[in-house]
Amino acid sequence: MLSSLEVLSRVELTTTGAESSQGKLKALKVVDEELGASLWRNNPDFPRLLSFAMASLLRMLSDEDMNVWSLAKEVLNKHIKSLLKTYHERIIFELYRGIKEGGTGTPGKGTGGRSHRIAIELFAAVCHRIKPHKGRKFIQSLLPAITDILDGEDVLLLEALGNHFDPIAAHLIPFLTEAEAKKLLTMFFKKLSIPQAAIRRAVVSAVTAVGKHYPLRSVFQYIATSLKKMKTELSDGEEDELTSPSKAKGSVGSESVSTHSDIRVEPDDDSKAEDPTIDKKEKDEAQ
Repeated sequence: MLSSLEVLSRVELTTTGAESSQGKLKALKVVDEELGASLWRNNPDFPRLLSFAMASLLRMLSDEDMNVWSLAKEVLNKHIKSLLKTYHERIIFELYRGIKEGGTGTPGKGTGGRSHRIAIELFAAVCHRIKPHKGRKFIQSLLPAITDILDGEDVLLLEALGNHFDPIAAHLIPFLTEAEAKKLLTMFFKKLSIPQAAIRRAVVSAVTAVGKHYPLRSVFQYIATSLKKMKTELSDGEEDELTSPSKAKGSVGSESVSTHSDIRVEPDDDSKAEDPTIDKKEKDEAQ
């Protein structure tokens, strides 16, 4: 298994051919079989081996070949479920590293968007096992990673953070101070002006999670006040746009055009056209 993990930790994530893909799939299957064997689980160095295996599997999630990354995800999910009860601290730490070292959230940087997104998803699923005395340390270490994600341009990564932020907030947000919670909310509020609807929905979910799980009412009031202020500024901006000089000038011009278009120009008496319904004989008699 060690040789297979070594291959997975160094192999290129671009598929150059069928032979390259088959080699990765074979190594993943070996890791899957050996990681669940009692021979390895009874080894005193198994926690270190588990860390190596999780790092390699998270890395393979960024592979270009769908068969490779889907198998890596399947193996990772399978062994997290089977080992979580015994090795939850090691598993949580490796997923935390996957989030923290996942990059800036900008496409083309970091270890890969898919790996980063799945690390967030899995961390949210297991973070309830974090011991209370370690909660503040985890959330303080995650704040810079969350800031990097919010400063990035990866829409899918931002959406993943918003969709899976509720369980993270439920177990870790209470360990923040009031000032730290408000600072985090301010970073989320900046993304509400983004044109992409998916990002706005994700941000709303995250803000709701913070307000729901933070124990102090003042943070919820801060959310309400901030949103009300943003709404007022938006309404004032729209009103200023409608009453700007250029808009007013345009409206006057259009009104004048419509006024002139209602004026009917009647022909002179001498130039009036003869009525075709009047018979010519009747006309001569009238004269």
